[in-house]
Amino acid sequence: MKKLFKSLLCVAVICGLMTGCGSKNYKHTLKVFNWGVYADMDVIKAFQDEYDCKVIYETFDSNESMYTKLLGGNQYDVLVPSDYMIERMIKENLLQKIDWSKITNKKSLDAKVLNQQFDPNNEYWVPYFCGNVGIVYDKTQVKKEDLKAGWEILRNTKYKGNLYMYDSERDSMMVALKALGYSMNTTNENEIQAAFNWLVEQRKTMDPTYATDDSIDNMKNGEKAL
Repeated sequence: MKKLFKSLLCVAVICGLMTGCGSKNYKHTLKVFNWGVYADMDVIKAFQDEYDCKVIYETFDSNESMYTKLLGGNQYDVLVPSDYMIERMIKENLLQKIDWSKITNKKSLDAKVLNQQFDPNNEYWVPYFCGNVGIVYDKTQVKKEDLKAGWEILRNTKYKGNLYMYDSERDSMMVALKALGYSMNTTNENEIQAAFNWLVEQRKTMDPTYATDDSIDNMKNGEKAL
């Protein structure tokens, strides 16, 4: 567990901005599509009051569900996908370029996060969050010595039926690759197949519950060990 997987969440602007009179009480309308737990509703209310702008705020639980809804005809002013989805949407001409003259806090951004490979000139995105993927565990249920196994603790049958796996193909493959000692960015087909087999076997032997953001509150309530 010492080596954590970093993931970028990025703000992107969708082609075809939806501005105008979306509410009789506000001069402007802003439609935002974000992950489920990343914005305080009090902040949105304060934004509306300060800028006379109605915020239509919707949430998603995976990049793939966001992408599917977008292709279904839904349009948004602001999206918050992860890095790999930004790359895909750039290639498919789904994003409008960022007007950096409007980003007043540009100097405060971490320069180490900018200029990513998927958009080296920062034309389509603004960094929002940079985080890690790790293991959350209930210290009243999980023994310290078991943690020494790292990612392999997710195959410790002592915790069968008592763990969540994050419902993300990309993150799950990363976990399996790291458990096997491989690079998360490997292109070796044998290593990728081995990671696939690791996940199949884990599902058979561990009976995990696949979940998304709801696992946060569930872990707080002690519903699972890992």
